[in-house]
Amino acid sequence: MKRIRPLLLFALLAFSVASRAQNQKIDSLVSVLQKTKNDIDKAQLLNAVADEYKATDPKLMQKYATEALQLATKIKDNVAQGNAFLNLGNAAIILGNYPQALQYFSAAQTVFEKALENSGTENKKELNNGLARAYGSLGVVFSEQSNYAKALQYHLKAVKIYEADANLAKCARVYNNIGVVYKSQGEDFKALNYFIKCLKIQEKMGDNSVGITTTNVGNIYLKQKNYSKAFDYYTKAQQLFVKFPNQRGLGNYTITWGCIIKK
Repeated sequence: MKRIRPLLLFALLAFSVASRAQNQKIDSLVSVLQKTKNDIDKAQLLNAVADEYKATDPKLMQKYATEALQLATKIKDNVAQGNAFLNLGNAAIILGNYPQALQYFSAAQTVFEKALENSGTENKKELNNGLARAYGSLGVVFSEQSNYAKALQYHLKAVKIYEADANLAKCARVYNNIGVVYKSQGEDFKALNYFIKCLKIQEKMGDNSVGITTTNVGNIYLKQKNYSKAFDYYTKAQQLFVKFPNQRGLGNYTITWGCIIKK
């Protein structure tokens, strides 16, 4: 334990720095928003501010996303409207209201699908990305509701779009979510396969979620009683959380590591 405490201290200090940087970004976006006259730009900025509040204040996230939705609906901006629904869905998830999140994500899916049906090449990439996000978000909600068949269905739809677009960062995120679904179903081999696919991309890109995925791989090996590999991945995860601080991931890691020490 003596070796772990300094690492946790460094991670907490890094979280403090990251929090200040996030507040500065929000202040900057709000400042630009207050000076913006164009409604299209305003809707985009309102969504951007909402997204920044995701990690700190879901109520403010709801406020800005609602304003974005109202404005986007008024000016018939499909991309901003769909993104506003996604932000509202994410806020609902954070607040623990999964039925409401499902409604918002389904609304986002409808907006993006209809827009893609009625549009040519204009905004097609943005609309496809929005639709993939809606599919992935629905997958997350169904997974939380233990409806794993539907969760897998939507995650696979999302990753198909991301793979076609060669969006490796988003592919990695969905690979991880697919791994979580398979793990929840007790299909450890398939889960490990997707976690490792995710991990390879994250390591290549220097993704700041790499510590979470590394912990997930360690958890599978622990469940398989492959203690040496589990220990290797947990040790690696510990180092990665110092390099790429993540409050939720570090919390899960600390709980898991504590259970191992007790054993």
